[in-house]
Amino acid sequence: MRWNESGADNRGHFTGIILVLALLIISFSIIPGVLADDMVSPSDNANPGAYLDIEFVLDLDVVNTGDSLYISVLVLENDYPVEGATVQLLSTYSDNVTIEVIDDLTDQDGMAKFIIVGEVHEDRSILLNAIATYNGHEAALDSKEVTILSKPTPVINREVWYIGASALLLLSIGAIATEVGKYGALKLVFIPLYSRVKKEEVLDHFVRGQIYGHIMSHPGSHYNAIKQELKVTNGTLSHHLRTLEMQGFVKSQRDGTYKRFYPMGAKHSKDKGIRLSDLQLSIIDSLRQTEGMTQSDIAAGLGMSQQSISYNLNILVRKDILRFERNGVRKHYFINDDIYT
Repeated sequence: MRWNESGADNRGHFTGIILVLALLIISFSIIPGVLADDMVSPSDNANPGAYLDIEFVLDLDVVNTGDSLYISVLVLENDYPVEGATVQLLSTYSDNVTIEVIDDLTDQDGMAKFIIVGEVHEDRSILLNAIATYNGHEAALDSKEVTILSKPTPVINREVWYIGASALLLLSIGAIATEVGKYGALKLVFIPLYSRVKKEEVLDHFVRGQIYGHIMSHPGSHYNAIKQELKVTNGTLSHHLRTLEMQGFVKSQRDGTYKRFYPMGAKHSKDKGIRLSDLQLSIIDSLRQTEGMTQSDIAAGLGMSQQSISYNLNILVRKDILRFERNGVRKHYFINDDIYT
């Protein structure tokens, strides 16, 4: 009877040990899974290898007070344009700068579009800050400095002042002086002032002629291209382009963020209703200046990644705007003759 009781006790202990071991095994198999589920964050759905980049795309970084400056912001994911990203544009000089949103969601080319208008009484530089958010990515930031110029004093006013003051001085001297005195006044006062005016006028006409000649030989050239080619300042180029337009020698046409200039009466580019991005227009401008460039040449010239350039080159080729010729493994790109006159 004692043996039976002892055997029953041993069996009870053995059964208890088995139950404890079973519970431990179940716990170790379930708890890690529960903990892993609890540690999943909302951002785990995003591609861990993806990154967001942002950059300003604009033709001009200077604008006169009261004039509109068109600005595009390009958003890239792993160097490819992003459609549907949200872009916010802010200004450090907000009291006198108005930002108009054309579209703060990027289009299929990765572009969000804005217009800024500044009102200043003296030249001022402002800092624009762009912030892009998309699909749970960490926000991408970029900054761009833009200069707003106060209205320049027309050159004609300075010339009129010089000539008027010289004429008044001559008349005063002539009324009281002898023949010798009048001749001396003419030689010492009027001629140097008149020569100075004529010299400035000749220089103005020379630079204006250079600008007009460039537009005649490069119809559709945009503001920055003219400035870089002729090595002139923003104020000089803006003044002479405005004068040429007012006198009916050239006309301008806005093309996205670009402002292009044509000789009066010249045909505009035959774009056949195709809407191009600013980056695509920059690629076309590069090829217009240097035909036969390769993808790597264009990327280096524009400071863009080869992936972005390759993507946009393929679009331009599909739209029959560009063509390429192979030289071994390298492709050389050209503008189709029937696209631009």
